[in-house]
Amino acid sequence: MLVRAFGSRSALLTLTVSVLLLLTVTACTDKEKAALEAFDNGEYEQALDSWMPLAEDGNPKAQFGIGYLYDKGFGVPADADAAIRWYRLAAEQGHASSQVNLGAMYQEGREGLDTDPGRAADWFRMAAEQGHAGAQYNLGKLYHRGQGLPRNDALAAEWLEKAVEQDHLNSMTLLGTLYSRGKGVEMDPERGVALLLRAAELGDPAAQLNMAVQHIRGIGVEQSFLQALIWYTVYESHGLPSGLPMDWVENNMTPEEIEEAKRLGAEWIAEHPAPSEE
Repeated sequence: MLVRAFGSRSALLTLTVSVLLLLTVTACTDKEKAALEAFDNGEYEQALDSWMPLAEDGNPKAQFGIGYLYDKGFGVPADADAAIRWYRLAAEQGHASSQVNLGAMYQEGREGLDTDPGRAADWFRMAAEQGHAGAQYNLGKLYHRGQGLPRNDALAAEWLEKAVEQDHLNSMTLLGTLYSRGKGVEMDPERGVALLLRAAELGDPAAQLNMAVQHIRGIGVEQSFLQALIWYTVYESHGLPSGLPMDWVENNMTPEEIEEAKRLGAEWIAEHPAPSEE
């Protein structure tokens, strides 16, 4: 059984958190560039002033930017109702990242919206069909969990594959678990481990924990308590619970092996700074 990392970033619905991921300078008008520059400099009130006339004229990028400011409380009091209103204006024009964030707000049941996984799935699908990797992950996760959609791991895997092609970290982890368990795809533990290892090396806690599990059980890799403890040591640095029987694992290791595993895990942590939550 693969272990879910409760509280990890991969277990959370990820909102779009960087305006620059959505509004590239080369694709912006001078006014949009001015707003982005203000945003980058932390001058959020200036960004709002620059975006507002564009947004009122129907510019979806500016509408997204304003929605994001209200969503996060940057330069303005956090206001979910205002964020929803601006996101919706942009989303209805086909702005993919607004569709993702609006879907996330339905998924969470943010203030002003009832929790509605079905509506969330609708918005995620619109963005996913435009190639938005985060939306593809969120849609795949809803299919996997049967939230707002009939549970269908085959469709989950299809959407996750698309996101993995864009190097989407959380999609690597979830798709890796599907291959390891043969859910929605033909069981392929080696492919599963390859995906989990890739995500683990990029810093995903859930993947790191699952790498420990795979080494404990010898699924897709040679059984190795040493390797399991290395990955568990890395995972443990995130301060998250696991439920793994590591006392049992250590009872089957020599003191020298335990010391070596913890040393190698600490070295890995030192060499791999934690990825930004942004």
